[in-house]
Amino acid sequence: AAGEGQAAANKEILGAGVKPFVKLGSAMRILSLDCDFLGLDPVSGEPISAFTKHRAKEEKTSQADMNRLYVLENRYTLTGGMADHRKAIPASLIPVAAALIASELGDPSAKALADTAPAALKEWISPAVRDLIDNKGKAVVLAGSRYGAEVHALVASINKALDAFGSTIELLQDNSAVEFGTFADLQAAVSGGQIK
Repeated sequence: AAGEGQAAANKEILGAGVKPFVKLGSAMRILSLDCDFLGLDPVSGEPISAFTKHRAKEEKTSQADMNRLYVLENRYTLTGGMADHRKAIPASLIPVAAALIASELGDPSAKALADTAPAALKEWISPAVRDLIDNKGKAVVLAGSRYGAEVHALVASINKALDAFGSTIELLQDNSAVEFGTFADLQAAVSGGQIK
């Protein structure tokens, strides 16, 4: 189900009850890995107006004050429509793209998967990663909620390398959060006779 992979990665990497809060107003470079955060895949964080305030082309807005949005996605989305740089790729390549970005940022565990990336994807990602690095502390990478824990773990590694935690991502402790089991947990409980 949507969000399960992200929840599992958050629990494993950030700790139980810790939730990332994306500060879109602080992010001057955003790379979306099939995350329609402006449409159907909202992220926990500042409202969309925090993102769009850096998109206005007014006389007083300089190029340095404008954010830049990179999007890799397998279908047309509202976020992709707002992108400065967009590339359509199959959904099966999103994990490869995440590994490629993580590898370029120095994560050795991502290298094997990154090496499987097609040349066209490497060509597109390379300048985007340089731009993210040039804006370290003001950059964030987001992954769609339908991807598994491995993709979200790579994205956490990427955001750590970009100094996003504490700048474009705030970590909030939610002690009141009730943890629900997965559908698989429910099936196991029914099969085991714990639930009738």
